[in-house]
Amino acid sequence: SPHLAWVNEWDAAGDLSRRVRRPVVVDNDATCATVAEWMLGAGERCDDMWLVTLGTGIGGGLIAGGEVRRGAHGHAGEIGHIHLGGGRAGDRDVECPCGQRGCWEIFASGAALARRTGSASGEDVVAGVRAGDAAACEALVDWADAVAWAGTYTSSNARLVLAALAQRLLHAAAPRSSVCADMRGRFHAFWAGNFELLEARRRSAVRRVT
Repeated sequence: SPHLAWVNEWDAAGDLSRRVRRPVVVDNDATCATVAEWMLGAGERCDDMWLVTLGTGIGGGLIAGGEVRRGAHGHAGEIGHIHLGGGRAGDRDVECPCGQRGCWEIFASGAALARRTGSASGEDVVAGVRAGDAAACEALVDWADAVAWAGTYTSSNARLVLAALAQRLLHAAAPRSSVCADMRGRFHAFWAGNFELLEARRRSAVRRVT
C-alpha cells in the first residue's frame, strides 16, 4: 500500500511468525477483502472481479482468470491510482501518497471529502450533512460525482457500478436531509441512464444464474 511504504522495509510475517511460533501470512487489507468476497461473498463463482475499498485512500483487489493478481510490484489491484484528467482544480495539485498527481483517490477518497470543507475527516462532513449544512451537502455531492466519474476511464460495467455506488453513498449519508434533496436529484438525473442500464444488466445476470 502506498500509504504504508514503511511496511516494504519490514519482514512483518517473518517477525510475527518468530514471536508467536506459528506460520503467519501478511497481505494487503483490500486484497484480503477481495479474496473473502471471491470465496464466500458477492464474487463467489466469478473468475474475474475487482473489489474497490473507499476509506482514507482508495484501495482494491483484482481476480482475473480465477487467480489473485498482484502485479510485478504488488499494486495490480490499486485502482485508486488510475490517473484522472479532470477533477476539482484544488485537488489536481495535491500529491498522492504514491508520489503522483491526478490519482482517483485524490478526488474521491475519504481524505478528499474532508479536504473539500477543511474538515478533520469525512465523518465530520457527513455529520454536517445530517445537521443540514449546505456547504457539507455540496461537498458530499461533488465527492459522489468524483466517485462515479472514475468509471468513465474504465469499462462500461465499472462505470455503471461506480455510479450506483456513489448514489447509495449519498442516500446513506443524508437519508432525510431536505438541504441535500435538490443536489441529490441533480446527481441522479445526470447518472440516470447508467442506473437504468445497470438494473437491466443485473436482471439479465440473475436470469442466467437461476
